[in-house]
Amino acid sequence: LYQEVQTGVDRERLEDLQGRIPKMLQDLSKTGVTRQLLWQEYRLQRPEGYGYTQFCEYLGGAAHRGKAVMHFEHKAGERLMIDFAGKKLHYVDVHSGEQIACEVFVAVLPFSGYCYVEAVRSQRLEDFLGAIANTFAYLSGVPRAALIDNLKSGVIKPDRYEPTLTDLLEQLSVHYGCTFMATRVAKPRDKASVERLVQIVYQRVYAPLR
Repeated sequence: LYQEVQTGVDRERLEDLQGRIPKMLQDLSKTGVTRQLLWQEYRLQRPEGYGYTQFCEYLGGAAHRGKAVMHFEHKAGERLMIDFAGKKLHYVDVHSGEQIACEVFVAVLPFSGYCYVEAVRSQRLEDFLGAIANTFAYLSGVPRAALIDNLKSGVIKPDRYEPTLTDLLEQLSVHYGCTFMATRVAKPRDKASVERLVQIVYQRVYAPLR
């Protein structure tokens, strides 16, 4: 509450660190380089420099400022985000004992975080569309739009602005009165909510079933 005004020595130490940070951020992207290593090198060059915690605070703040992202405002019931988990689950055939891999379909309403998860046989079109229909039934409603990843079962031709969807997905869109859209290729932030849901599924479904 009664902290003193920063001294000239503290200002000089901060300015020194800030001058080093751009080079440190470049080094941090290199293989094997950690914040711990950068801090150790910093303290060798400046023994009276900041401690590790404060060092990480300044370095992390600078890194965060350099990564500007768009903030999405979601409205209730406006959009549903859909994807498949990257890792598969397995079940055992009780007759043969064979272990069979299956895909995990995930969908989430980003405004509320309300979600639906289903294990399906594959990512083929019939399984994909069936899971979407089950999602709408579970939600007891249909969103204005559904955002899907660039899956082969849903997108014939990926495009940044107007991807070409499969005929059956277009028919499903007409049947439910829901617009289907595809994310940009290799842009996971377009569907950040469902990417987060996948991590939750790993923790709450995959881990207990291991």
